Amino acid sequence: MKKGQVALETIMIFGLIIITLSVVVAFATREASQGFAHQQAQDAVTAIVRAADTVYALGPGSEQYVTVVFPGGFENATIQGRSINLRINIQGVASDFPARSLANLTGTLPQSRGVHRIKATALDSGLVELEQG
Repeated sequence: MKKGQVALETIMIFGLIIITLSVVVAFATREASQGFAHQQAQDAVTAIVRAADTVYALGPGSEQYVTVVFPGGFENATIQGRSINLRINIQGVASDFPARSLANLTGTLPQSRGVHRIKATALDSGLVELEQG
């Protein structure tokens, strides 16, 4: 075997190793990013429902503010009855993150990604109003 051939084969082996590692790192980064967005969405709906349940338990006139992050891929946030739902779409895959409150809910939630301050207010009617604060 010639020295040049050995050097070329060594370079090719290292090249294949680098390509393989690049693919693995790209896949792991994508999966971690998706998992992070899912965790942010779940944390957001959980925090909003906890605030709603707290003011509901304290009674009319009670208010609580909570800061949440609606992650990248955010599509919408809805309130229906005792439930809220946050929908995100990452790489063409839509995921819903529902949460259920003890109280009947009313109001509107922000419709954009990013950091939001949400105000939960217990109303005289027994409803809990959610709005951007």
